[in-house]
Amino acid sequence: MRWIASLIFTLFFLLSTLLWSAVVSCTPFMSYERRFELVRKWARSVMWLLKKLCQLDMHIEGAEHFTDAPAVIMQKHSSAWETVAGTLYCPPHTWVLKRELMWIPVLNIALRAMQVIPINRKGRKTAINQVIEHGGERLSRGINVMIYPEGTRVARGRNGRFGRSGAKLAVSAGVPVIPVAHNAGDYWGRQSLIKKPGTVHVVIGEPIETTNLSAEEVNQQAARWLDETMARISPAHAPSPTQVAS
Repeated sequence: MRWIASLIFTLFFLLSTLLWSAVVSCTPFMSYERRFELVRKWARSVMWLLKKLCQLDMHIEGAEHFTDAPAVIMQKHSSAWETVAGTLYCPPHTWVLKRELMWIPVLNIALRAMQVIPINRKGRKTAINQVIEHGGERLSRGINVMIYPEGTRVARGRNGRFGRSGAKLAVSAGVPVIPVAHNAGDYWGRQSLIKKPGTVHVVIGEPIETTNLSAEEVNQQAARWLDETMARISPAHAPSPTQVAS
């Protein structure tokens, strides 16, 4: 039965996350690229079991838009799926995430090893400054920065309000924004145990060059592309355009 397969997968997902967090925590001597490859090995095992147990696969479109140059990756956020699968179809990167995740034992050490950028989402101005400062440092070392512009997981068929930090970071650092859309929410619900069979369609967009653009203009372009792409790959996508913070 589908719920049994989903339950077994979820248990594996949670336990393996703790195990691999412990492994990554013990690798301060490794380069960031080698450490990221460890995360990818874990992600491959998770995606393999997801396909075997729940018959949920993925199809990638536009992978050629990633280059060796660092970028800010703006990805749609609807479930836990993209936080795992994104390590496979995106180049080595770190994440901007809510600081509450840093309160989880073991995971805390692993996240620090992956040089994440934890922010307090309630302090908007402070959070933006943290993203610009710490994100700029990561980009200067060639590490891509992944940000979920809607700030949190958004339920299937809904749009979240685009925040400013990702676009401001890209403009400040002089790097492009690469938008990523997917319809994982159609199969792996935001708060659902059941994983539906099918194929998650991931679309990687062309880089949005930030030269001579304001952060608001970059955000507008990224939001428009995500809306148009989501409408193409997900029948549940909200027809109203995403709101962009000014």
